[in-house]
Amino acid sequence: MSSNYFIPNKGIKSLSLIGLASLTNFHLDFYGCRKIDNFELEKFSSDLKSISTLTNLSLILSHCNQIDDKGLISVSDGIQDLKALSKLDLAFNNCKQITDNGITNFASNLKNCQNLVNLILDFSNCPMITNKGLKTMLKHIKSLTLLSDLTLNFQYCDGIDEQKIASVSVQLQDLKLLNRLTCYFKNFPKIEKKL
Repeated sequence: MSSNYFIPNKGIKSLSLIGLASLTNFHLDFYGCRKIDNFELEKFSSDLKSISTLTNLSLILSHCNQIDDKGLISVSDGIQDLKALSKLDLAFNNCKQITDNGITNFASNLKNCQNLVNLILDFSNCPMITNKGLKTMLKHIKSLTLLSDLTLNFQYCDGIDEQKIASVSVQLQDLKLLNRLTCYFKNFPKIEKKL
């Protein structure tokens, strides 16, 4: 069973995950929804845990200005119990209240998703993310031993400098199955490596 939802400006309150326990593919797009806040994400993430068969999750929360670290951590709390999850695509671009603390705690919970093969994370234009947060996040991502395809977008995160960008592939060299790494940072050209 596969479902796609687009619920503009109605918030997560209008979405019920009851009856979706056998879902394998789930895509939610809340781009620019001003009504999405940390409290709603916490409830949604709690409900998400009940979909144990989920293998593919795409959650677009771009330009949802009320989301901060607490909301991001709530999402990761819901995801960490999805043991069958093999593909995860999360977009928090332009959620300007997300900080190093948020992405660090988020990535710490990701290490429980040991079946992840494909990971796409978009934190572009989150100005409070710095080298420190990226470094710690990469340390946690290294524990995803089945990961073969990783895309990171940190464009316009002014706290991440060129030196840190250059070290990303080195930090992930322990991932033996990683065969494609795509990174977007600041105004730098796309970095794509077939490893």
